[in-house]
Amino acid sequence: MDRKALAQAVAAPASGSFDWDWVPLTAEEMQVGAQCCAPGNACGGYYREPAADWADADRQPEGLPVRANAAESQWQGDTVTLTGGMVVTQGNMKLTADGGQYNRSSNNVKLRGAVEIRQPGLVIAGDTADVATGTGFGAVENARFLDYKSGSRATASVLARTQPDVIELETASFTQCPPGQEDWQLTAGHVTLNQSTGRGVARHSVLRLGGLPVFYSPYLNFPIDDRRQTGFLWPTIATTSDGLDLSAPFYLNLAANYDATITPRLVTDRGAMLESEIRYLNSWSTWRATGAYLPDDDEFADDRWLAGLYHSGRVGQHWATSIDYTRVSDEDYFEDLSLASLDVKRQSHLTQQAAATFFYDQWRAQIQVRQYQVVDLFVAEPYRQLPRLSLQRLGGGTNFALDYSFYGEATAFDNRDSIEAGGRFVTGNRYYAEPGISFPMRWTAGYIEPEVRLRHVSYDLDETAPGASRTPSATVPLAIVDAGLFFERELSSGYEQTLEPRLYYLYSEFDDQSDQPRFDTNPVTFNYQQLFSPRRFIGRDRLEDFDQLSVGLTSRFINPVGREVLSGSIGQTFYFDEREITLLNRPGESERSRSSVAAQLNWQPLDSLWATANALWDRDNDLVEQASFAVHYATEQQAVFNLGYRYRRQDPAIVTLTETIDQVDASAAIPLGMRWQLFARWNYDLNDNSSLENTIGVQYDDCCWRVRVLYQRAIEDEKLDELGVVRGQEDEAILLEFQLKGLGNLGQNIGRLLEESIWGYRDRD
Repeated sequence: MDRKALAQAVAAPASGSFDWDWVPLTAEEMQVGAQCCAPGNACGGYYREPAADWADADRQPEGLPVRANAAESQWQGDTVTLTGGMVVTQGNMKLTADGGQYNRSSNNVKLRGAVEIRQPGLVIAGDTADVATGTGFGAVENARFLDYKSGSRATASVLARTQPDVIELETASFTQCPPGQEDWQLTAGHVTLNQSTGRGVARHSVLRLGGLPVFYSPYLNFPIDDRRQTGFLWPTIATTSDGLDLSAPFYLNLAANYDATITPRLVTDRGAMLESEIRYLNSWSTWRATGAYLPDDDEFADDRWLAGLYHSGRVGQHWATSIDYTRVSDEDYFEDLSLASLDVKRQSHLTQQAAATFFYDQWRAQIQVRQYQVVDLFVAEPYRQLPRLSLQRLGGGTNFALDYSFYGEATAFDNRDSIEAGGRFVTGNRYYAEPGISFPMRWTAGYIEPEVRLRHVSYDLDETAPGASRTPSATVPLAIVDAGLFFERELSSGYEQTLEPRLYYLYSEFDDQSDQPRFDTNPVTFNYQQLFSPRRFIGRDRLEDFDQLSVGLTSRFINPVGREVLSGSIGQTFYFDEREITLLNRPGESERSRSSVAAQLNWQPLDSLWATANALWDRDNDLVEQASFAVHYATEQQAVFNLGYRYRRQDPAIVTLTETIDQVDASAAIPLGMRWQLFARWNYDLNDNSSLENTIGVQYDDCCWRVRVLYQRAIEDEKLDELGVVRGQEDEAILLEFQLKGLGNLGQNIGRLLEESIWGYRDRD
């Protein structure tokens, strides 16, 4: 290696007395968390570019006259010698110095003493300079360079501008830290900064942290803005129950509309694997393909892999397309090999679907195929829809006009465990149609919206149980009357209060459907909104019987500026006949004369603070069936607080609700001064007196660098142990992220995990 080049790289040049146009924050500004440099970066000050107040400062220099003045001047031929302080301007370029010479024939300026060269967004200062005013090209000795937008600054023994967007530096030092707080510096024998490509190249470079050299490279390519270029990205580091997890992504900038990332990854207890992501964009669609492969997992004793394809497109004004396909080698893939959120790890199945949709006026037609991969051993595989054809017309809602709607669907249902294959699941085709007529009548003080629909479902089944029909069908008319009133009054406080009573009547006859299969139909979760819905089920396999009236009352309090500060609703459904079409085997459920009382409350005293609560009360048995509340507070200074509680009484008729749910969930992102921030989440099960998830992390962030450490400990999934007992599997991980502002990230991208764990938190790069 060249000893002279290494010595130049290790020797950091002095920054001189140049003040970098840096304005420190006052104590009062720091107390209120004033923003500086860039959003979310607390640096104790900011760069203030002086106003461009000279003639032609808003124009490019080319072709404009050169204006020069000084305390003293002397002419000799085409050369003007200026002394006693000089200023030369041409368009948006301004040169100042103690003195110098200007040659009118060559448009060349030689400056000496306190030299400053300013153009929009940047300043170059030094002891002497030789500059061509027409192009701005030239060289500066003992130079200092500042980019106001990014905060990137450099010093060099010689700075040369050889092209409009290229700056060359000899014996240089580069940083993005505030002046006098150089926590990191990149020193190098030679540095090239290319603003057109957004990249810098340093040769014989040394990275210093706190003044100590920690890394040397003969060649280093690094970003100087947000654009990405082909090359290695900073590695990611995590510590999990499977040992150390290391990844070294390599980014390929293949073209303006497509790129790829190839990531070699090592999980010490499992082995080496390869991950990839390819992205493609054209005028009508976006595509993303992902993949991962781990040969012969050391703990799993088999190959592990993931494949995914995601697409969204719009063709003209009438067609839309989509693909969402994910498949993994086994049900434990995400639990073992994903550093994503716990929501990803806890999903019970992966969707594999594709759709094409046609829109025209109020009509919508769609063809879709859908199937699933189950990744939870305790969940049965859902039916595959291969394909589903649907046609829908939405009502126009024109007041005092007869309107019609329509929904039709034809679906082929299949299952790997079908009766034809020797299993237990009925398969076949289902046909559904639901035309409707409505006549909306709306006034300022209220509305009445009567509607009549005819619902029909029929089947063409492949195989059935002995004696069961292969072509069952049912046809049921449905009548709906929805009516409400609006009352309002002004309060002495200036608030407006409303009172909104509502009646919702449903009627449809019973038609025996006991011989129909159940492909995709499940009960709807009951809440206040469900009081005013014409469906008790999701799916089309059951046509509900109704003879009921729902009664609801809502009141709102609206402040003088128009924000709804408080609203509350309460309601109940009264049944005039037994409900014979049911899905859940609850004793006495169909004979009840009234539903549980449903209530909800919303409160928002400030733009940054809101709270909501919901409850279901069984009056017949004096029991609370469900209850929940949530409080959310967020500020522009990245302070976020969430507190939630969820209660749902066990229901043996629901497979997933055999135990009472009684949980508290709290999360927060708390700024500690301008540079420190604390993150936490706590999800606690009051039934088992145990934590479902604990997350705690800390962040230090300023203009110069950022470091984040996050610890997660959680119950991820339930599995059978060697004794056949279902137990929750506990896992923990330590994630690290280290960022040198202006150079890149080192470690796991914790920001995305925080956004998924702390509701309302938004990461700021």
